Amino acid sequence: MNYIRLALIVLVASMSLACSGNRDSVYFVSQPYTLVDNIQSESKSPDRSVAGGENYNAMDAVVKDGLCVFYTPTDFPTYFSILDLTTGEHKGEFGVKGNGPLEAPYFSILHELYSDGGNIKALVEDTMKDRCLVCDVTMTIEQQTPIYDTILSYNWRAFGRVPSFSAAINDDETFVVFNTIPNHKLRRVATPKVGVVSRSKQAFISEFPIFCDSVVDVAHIGKWDISMPFSLKCAMSPSRDKVAIGMVYLPQINLLNIATGDLKCIRIKGADKVDLNCENYYYASVQCDDDFVYALCMNTTNVPVEELDKHSGELHIFDWNGNLVKRWKFGKFYNKISIDCGKLYAFKFYSGTIDEYVL
Repeated sequence: MNYIRLALIVLVASMSLACSGNRDSVYFVSQPYTLVDNIQSESKSPDRSVAGGENYNAMDAVVKDGLCVFYTPTDFPTYFSILDLTTGEHKGEFGVKGNGPLEAPYFSILHELYSDGGNIKALVEDTMKDRCLVCDVTMTIEQQTPIYDTILSYNWRAFGRVPSFSAAINDDETFVVFNTIPNHKLRRVATPKVGVVSRSKQAFISEFPIFCDSVVDVAHIGKWDISMPFSLKCAMSPSRDKVAIGMVYLPQINLLNIATGDLKCIRIKGADKVDLNCENYYYASVQCDDDFVYALCMNTTNVPVEELDKHSGELHIFDWNGNLVKRWKFGKFYNKISIDCGKLYAFKFYSGTIDEYVL
């Protein structure tokens, strides 16, 4: 009897170790996923390379109506610099570093540019002062000084977190993904809160349960940061009713309808397995319009982050029903993509590389 009991204990312990060493994303993601058919990749070369980006030590970039706004927090007195993609000219800057009334010691990365009243505008997050500033980029260029036409109060401390992504749905509502908060000693991590917050109520008015729990225990997964499986890249549709969500370390795209709460989780056949013991990189950047979702996929396994730029990525183009409709193979490494006027702009940060592809 003692022998049988010991054998059962060993068997259960072995099963537990096997499960903890090979957890699939079901441990993290609450929704089931659908496998979609893979398709042949098409090799793509840039239609042209854009001059001017080499003048910025940029950490991020976004494009609208032929203008590129770089995130330049290190070498410039401002956080944002504007480049004309047609001429390669520097057109202006905004987001001044400092403690003045319209300055901040830290502005968050800019997620999107949008049109309002015929002008290009940017919603700039000043998380340290719990506010957002709406910069009129068009007027900033014309007057050669930062022009802000609106200052919005956002009490991020009410949520206890700093947003990793936010985009305005209307004058009061904002779609927000809040960061994870890992506790390395306890191997516990708070998963991102994904939902819609009301500025007037300073509270969530709807939440979307992409993840299993608000706090989960995470098994030892080698050299990984335990918050990594929750890292997301997001984009909102121009119609403001849908969000595309790419997972950086899991091979999954999530298509969310904000109005209905409908969530489609998509993986491509052949890239559907998850092994958290391997350091994998998948969706580095996601953009969308009202017809398609454009996702920059690295699809690398056990490649040190300092060697990622030796690998070329792919562009996966999905429709909003979750079908994979195109697959491009780039011949070079990019960190970020941006969609504008039927063209895709691909960036390599710090180098200043900007390549234009016709969609």
